[in-house]
Amino acid sequence: FFSMAPFSGIWRELKLRLPLYADDWKQGFHPKVLASAIFMYFTSVAPAITFAATLDHDTQGHVGAVEVLLSSAICGCIFSIFGGQPLVIVGVTGPVTIFTVKVWALSQMFGV
Repeated sequence: FFSMAPFSGIWRELKLRLPLYADDWKQGFHPKVLASAIFMYFTSVAPAITFAATLDHDTQGHVGAVEVLLSSAICGCIFSIFGGQPLVIVGVTGPVTIFTVKVWALSQMFGV
């Protein structure tokens, strides 16, 4: 099964998994899965709003709650579709907040 061709393992895995892909989405609407997804949503929203308040203050309103929630939602949807892990938490964290503030400060210092 080993091949040196680029992405051959990924293509082989997709071919094997393709017949089950539609059923995976159908099973995703089971009540237990929906309950878990809603729980994870609210677990992700609280820190996002908290870090968004810090970003809003430190970037003088350029990055706020709307941007943080929208970017978390978009990245979460993309990752769940392509990553095969629909309940992963993709959101802003403390280090990401610090990095964003520092990059914003550098851009202001250099006039970018």
